[in-house]
Amino acid sequence: MPKVPELALTLSQKTIIKTWIEQGAMNTDIVKDMLDTSHISYKTDIAPIFEIHCRGCHNEYDHAGHFDATNLDHLRGYASDGTLIGVIVHDNGYQSMPRNADTLGPALLPNDISRIRSWINKGMLNN
Repeated sequence: MPKVPELALTLSQKTIIKTWIEQGAMNTDIVKDMLDTSHISYKTDIAPIFEIHCRGCHNEYDHAGHFDATNLDHLRGYASDGTLIGVIVHDNGYQSMPRNADTLGPALLPNDISRIRSWINKGMLNN
């Protein structure tokens, strides 16, 4: 898991799941509390989120909404003007993404949104 074409879980994601299981797999906010955003990397933390949740509609061939989620310059442009956060947290005045999350794939998890916010706040580095 996950099945192809989805990306494999990152080491950070695996560690969070392992810790959650070891602590009894309770329905709590433990995962949220464990998130460390001090070393956010575009390559290992941010790009996989967009690959999993956005590339189906927003890619180099099909620019739904004139946005290519596989293009770092596009991400930076939408992030710098607030649009990226607006759409993924479903703020008023923005088209909520991912659209039709129930049928096209899961909505972003709070930890994924936190990672994206941190990446933006740290200057949207290509690291």
